[in-house]
Amino acid sequence: MKNSPVSLYTLCAFAGISLAIACQSPSRPQPAADTPAAVNQEGNEYLDAMAEVVTAFDAARSDTALSKMIGSGGENQVKLLTREAPLLFGDFNADNAEDIISAYSVVTPQDEKLNYAVFQRDNGKLRLVHVVPRGTSESKSLLTFHHIDENGIIQGNEAEFEKGLIWDVRYKWQGSALEEVSRMPQPAAPGS
Repeated sequence: MKNSPVSLYTLCAFAGISLAIACQSPSRPQPAADTPAAVNQEGNEYLDAMAEVVTAFDAARSDTALSKMIGSGGENQVKLLTREAPLLFGDFNADNAEDIISAYSVVTPQDEKLNYAVFQRDNGKLRLVHVVPRGTSESKSLLTFHHIDENGIIQGNEAEFEKGLIWDVRYKWQGSALEEVSRMPQPAAPGS
């Protein structure tokens, strides 16, 4: 990561936000409530992962091909979203190394596009390898990932606002991209 005041400020801002949500991340085991040392260790691990994501995201922005994949360029403003969707951890490509998925947005003059940045470990370092579109400020649906299971399946849901439907979706790493492998409607809530 460049040692500039802007990137250090960004890292500190992300670290503060991440610490607030570190113990709420559904993809990492939760430490026992009565062990402050475990809470601190979990928080530190999360902050270390966030620092890695910021570094990998900055590296992707400076790489021409990856920058196009992210959607940066022109007047677009690209930012990681840590409050709305915490980092998801898991081995989704079956290489026995922990991979990370992080939400980000691209604000264009027309709208805001929401995406997931998909990072894999390459010789111990995170590398952005794929982007999954989630929706836009104008779209009629929104994809949200919740969990990466022990088989590397990314679980989530997709809400179709106009139809009032919510789908349980599953994504899997298929060689070079995350692809949807199943979609089932969530049962209607009682009384709806």
